[in-house]
Amino acid sequence: NRANVPSINGMVAMMNHGKVSLLARRSHTEYPAKMSRSLLERIYDHAFAEGCLKEGSVVLDCFGGILTTGILGAYRNVQVIGIELEKRFCDLAEENLKLHDNAWRKLGCPRPVMIQGDSRRLASILQEADLIV
Repeated sequence: NRANVPSINGMVAMMNHGKVSLLARRSHTEYPAKMSRSLLERIYDHAFAEGCLKEGSVVLDCFGGILTTGILGAYRNVQVIGIELEKRFCDLAEENLKLHDNAWRKLGCPRPVMIQGDSRRLASILQEADLIV
């Protein structure tokens, strides 16, 4: 639960009040299948509450897209690995990650990783994850 992680509360409050953009503006128009931020927050909240995740866990997003999963996960101190087939979406994800790099460094959050690849060959790309979304 975000409220139980005081080191990120200020950053989450800034995101909620529009002071920090979650995604690059280009992402809103160029990526066709956006993941709901509120749904992701509920998934993370539930996974932490049920003990499926803890700080330092690894989360795999096998359809990484523009890596919204990674951005929200990093603020919860989980390492997110996204896999995306299309290079243009990997590039958009990198733009999105750069928006948060300074905050993550200051807060000590892990930077998400985007891998361009085919998630149908997941076993050859990644060995272990605590949660797959």
